[in-house]
Amino acid sequence: MNLSQARVLLAGRELHVEDEDAVGQAAFLLALARWAARRWSPVVSVDGTDGLLLDISGCEHVFGDEARHLGAIERGVRGVGLTARLGVAGTVGAAWAAARFGGSRARLIAPGAERDALAPMPTAALRIDSDAIESLAEVGIDRVGQLLGVPRHTLPARYGADLVRRLDQALGHLPEALERTAEAPVSVVSRELPGGTTHLASVETAVRMLLDEIGGVLGRQESGLGGLEVVFDRLGAGPVRLDVQVSRATRDAAHLWSLLRPKVERLHMGFGVERITLRAGGVVRVPHLQATMAGERDSGLRHDAAFAAMLDTLASRLGRDRVLRPELVSSYRPERSCRLVPVDEKGRAVGAATAPPSVLRPSRLFYPPLAAEVVALSPDGPVLQVRCRREEHRIQSCLGPERIGPEWWREREPVRDYFRVRDDRGRWLWLFVEADTRRWFVHGEWN
Repeated sequence: MNLSQARVLLAGRELHVEDEDAVGQAAFLLALARWAARRWSPVVSVDGTDGLLLDISGCEHVFGDEARHLGAIERGVRGVGLTARLGVAGTVGAAWAAARFGGSRARLIAPGAERDALAPMPTAALRIDSDAIESLAEVGIDRVGQLLGVPRHTLPARYGADLVRRLDQALGHLPEALERTAEAPVSVVSRELPGGTTHLASVETAVRMLLDEIGGVLGRQESGLGGLEVVFDRLGAGPVRLDVQVSRATRDAAHLWSLLRPKVERLHMGFGVERITLRAGGVVRVPHLQATMAGERDSGLRHDAAFAAMLDTLASRLGRDRVLRPELVSSYRPERSCRLVPVDEKGRAVGAATAPPSVLRPSRLFYPPLAAEVVALSPDGPVLQVRCRREEHRIQSCLGPERIGPEWWREREPVRDYFRVRDDRGRWLWLFVEADTRRWFVHGEWN
């Protein structure tokens, strides 16, 4: 609950408030998952910031049945001072919805009864994002049962492919596997510097030795790290923490040192550094791959590793929010069909609203579109002459129109008719005219 609601409920009594510790909560939830994996199911996965997913298939006979299994989990969680909401179903999506929105009656959903159990629940029970929930609410759909009555083929274009995927997963039409939470690896190394030191070379040597040590630990585990935290305990002052993130799991000590060195050189040592601790984060299994083949002069894996190292170096110097990559977005409007995301962010599935691969799109898009004056044989083309940014284009060929309509769930937008035109200098331009205002714009060009 929010703070104001808590104050109302506890009026007249002392209320203790402290900042949320997101990192600590994530670590606690991971520890809880490993604890649960030793008691109730061998396959346990962390779900978001407040939940666990357990695959209890085949485990219920140990406890008697699913109801007794559920009771054992509830008692065990209560025994460590926590309150849990539980749900059991034949699909991950239905169990997730039962735990969060089902109440006491829908804790156990029988196989095949997912549709009836989900129908009275809010659309948030489908694990969809807030934008999709708001878009559904705008047209009066706030329950799963109402959504099930909407023609399926209209859903991806209106609300994205993720909605259909989540719906199919909850109803059992699409499989969904759980990833087993890995056992806690030994990924922390430390070195004492008796008496402390302010000598930079000594600190750098100690850090490099620790990098080699943690690389050896990860190598024996056939794993790599996604992030590294370095803690410097100082005499007469608090600890200093340095963080390094990598775009591709690695245990290469030389690469990690190249990212750490600029930060270590700017380290304020206080009265001396007495302990250095390295803690690996995001540890994942690194599969063995064949680096070269007989007769092959170069290795693609070597190029991939070099490219990942370059991205890490740029992100370390410029900031991870400044090293971006383009990602397609499910939108009919060309200017909204792409966005920039951090290079290490996982991509999302693209819905059916994007243009098919057979449709030509310009290599360069102008945003906002450039206003133009156009001479055409008729209001709907073909185009004869274009004037844009004080430059005249005499058109030799014109293809179109291609109509791109508005996205009805957004604000009111005009219909556009697009034309591909080629001028007398061989340049191909992408024009459109708004159907209601008859205004012309240049939206892109092919280089």
